[in-house]
Amino acid sequence: MPSVFLFIILLIYALMFTFVFPYWKDIWLIYFNCALGFLSIFFWIISLSSDPGFIVKPHDIEFLVSFYNFNDFLSTEINVTCRPSSVMSRLYGNKNPKIKTL
Repeated sequence: MPSVFLFIILLIYALMFTFVFPYWKDIWLIYFNCALGFLSIFFWIISLSSDPGFIVKPHDIEFLVSFYNFNDFLSTEINVTCRPSSVMSRLYGNKNPKIKTL
């Protein structure tokens, strides 16, 4: 995939050198455009070769606590009715008054 990006960028600059740059009157604009292009490729190579690091799960936040908060946010205007054997009623029990069991 990186080679496709590099090929497309170099193809664009080849087309610009062929069709666009001959009609530009100021030579410094051509140099400036090429410098920005090479600078963007340089930063792309740096970001491609850098280590992104690892995402570590925080131990002080549990998944179900964030799930309860998110579901409270989602069900602010919607009252949910579920069967007693459903997963939601087993997760919540009587913790959430907005969820009613049959």
